[in-house]
Amino acid sequence: MRQYGCEQQPRRLKIKITNASAGSAKGVFAGATDEFAKILRDTQAIIKSFNTLYFIVYCILMHPTPGRRSKRAHAVLASPFVMDPAVDYRESLARVADWKIHINAAFPGAVFQNPHYDVRSTDTQKQPLFIDVPLANVESRSGAPLEVWPGTNNAVYGQVLTHPKAWISATPCSRQYFDCYPEVQALAQLWPSTLRFSTIGEATVRNPATCHRGTPNNLGVVRDQLLFMFTRR
Repeated sequence: MRQYGCEQQPRRLKIKITNASAGSAKGVFAGATDEFAKILRDTQAIIKSFNTLYFIVYCILMHPTPGRRSKRAHAVLASPFVMDPAVDYRESLARVADWKIHINAAFPGAVFQNPHYDVRSTDTQKQPLFIDVPLANVESRSGAPLEVWPGTNNAVYGQVLTHPKAWISATPCSRQYFDCYPEVQALAQLWPSTLRFSTIGEATVRNPATCHRGTPNNLGVVRDQLLFMFTRR
């Protein structure tokens, strides 16, 4: 609300959005002003319209993999990977997956986040899938693009870190905002990374076990991004 974010990571703001408007009846908006609650309800209505995104997620989560066949996928997808605009894929997805949605905002003056992963590679049995959707064009290094370390979703941190326990046992919020781990910072300097530039209308499908971080925003505008976090039941 004050546009400051966490104490150690100023100028960053994370807003949690529920994935169902029915959540308002469960006290989701308790304590929020009427104006702010209206914004949240409007936002929920908007994210329901992302049918193409839900189609992409449905295809990925329901695509048959070796040793697992899905009859339900073919019941909804008459022709796999061809979208039918008449189908509500959000409704179809709700039968097989849970999800949460955040807005991540980097305000002018935001600095580097700590390199971090969101879900450990050993905790991916439920097939978590993250999708980033930018709400602002990020076409330059100064506009706070996402920095990613490709392949780190396969890293075994017990082999590459001398003291891995503290970092592995930390919460995702602690890893990215509150606690800086010098050993991890040093490792991030050695591993090759890439910057993910993006424009409005794009979507980046991301393995949440991959290390990444937000970069500084030196522009005069806010860099907003929706984050959809899906988990197959």
